Amino acid sequence: LTQELAEFDSLRVNPPPIPTPEKAACFYVPPSEEELERREAYQAAKKLRMKEHKKLVLAGRKRAKAFNASVRSRTNQEVRNEKRKREKDEDASNARLAVEAAMDAFETK
Repeated sequence: LTQELAEFDSLRVNPPPIPTPEKAACFYVPPSEEELERREAYQAAKKLRMKEHKKLVLAGRKRAKAFNASVRSRTNQEVRNEKRKREKDEDASNARLAVEAAMDAFETK
C-alpha cells in the first residue's frame, strides 16, 4: 500500500505529459450528420433572433427619438409661452407706470 501511495504521489508531483495535438488526433470524432444539422438549425435560429432583436432595437430608437423630440418641442413651447407672458406682464406694468406718471403730471400742474 505504501508503495502504491508513493507511486500515486510521484505521479501527482510529476504528472504525465499532456498529449500533443498529433497524438490526440486519434481521439477526434467527426460530428455526425444530426449534429451538423442541429448546428445549422441553431445558427439559422440565432440569425433570425438577431434580426428580430435588431428590428426591436431600431423601433425602440425611433420611438425614443420621437419621444425626445416631443419633449423638446413641449419644453420649447413652454419657454415661448413663458416669454410671451413675461412680455405681456412687462407691457402691462409699463402701461401702468405711464398712466401713473401721466396722473402725477396732471396732479402737479
